[in-house]
Amino acid sequence: MNISNNHVYSSEFTKLRHSDEYTWLLNISNNVTKQAIKDACTAYKNFFRGLQKFPRFKSKKRSMPKFYQDNVKIRFSNTHVKFEVFSSSRKANKQKMNWVRLAEHGRIPTNAKYMNPRISFDGLNWWISVCVEFPDCRETLNDDGVGIDLGIKDLAICSDGTKYKNINKSQKVKKLEKQKRRLQRSISRSYEKNKKGESYCKTNNVIKKEKLLLKRNHRLTNIRKNYLKKE
Repeated sequence: MNISNNHVYSSEFTKLRHSDEYTWLLNISNNVTKQAIKDACTAYKNFFRGLQKFPRFKSKKRSMPKFYQDNVKIRFSNTHVKFEVFSSSRKANKQKMNWVRLAEHGRIPTNAKYMNPRISFDGLNWWISVCVEFPDCRETLNDDGVGIDLGIKDLAICSDGTKYKNINKSQKVKKLEKQKRRLQRSISRSYEKNKKGESYCKTNNVIKKEKLLLKRNHRLTNIRKNYLKKE
């Protein structure tokens, strides 16, 4: 079987969808599974052309959950996004559409052509990303130059005398880093306490602490990214 021919795999996958063993696949939009097959075939084509390494299987435990959405059916308003969701119907081509509220308003244009929409989950929040065409808005460059010295005490010192403080030295970041270290030690102690033989048991308290740790990491990352963008 030609591993680069996605039509062959799509027909085989359609047979699996209607078998008794894989009836749960009917609860997922057909466009999601089709795009997953296309991505796998593209990865193999790039490998045989020498453009990238051999495709690796994505682990359910270590990989970020993400899936594709139909770029024709997805719609955006200033506050919501409309996309295909799971459907419990077993009828052919039965698709259910739903509006979902966006946490950030007005970030995606509502009257544009969308390409390659993807939804991902980072363990705390769901994110949606799309490609949108924009007219060429490059600015003309000038011949002015500036020297930048990156340091530890200060983030950067420019040749024109401008100094940028190190955000990691601020009280807010120090406080969050201290909370992060405490949570890490607490989680480690909980794992050791609930160890059964050579395996570790993840209790509900450990799950709660790991979620708090994830929130601290997200908070620190957002503070640092926001500071770099503003400066």
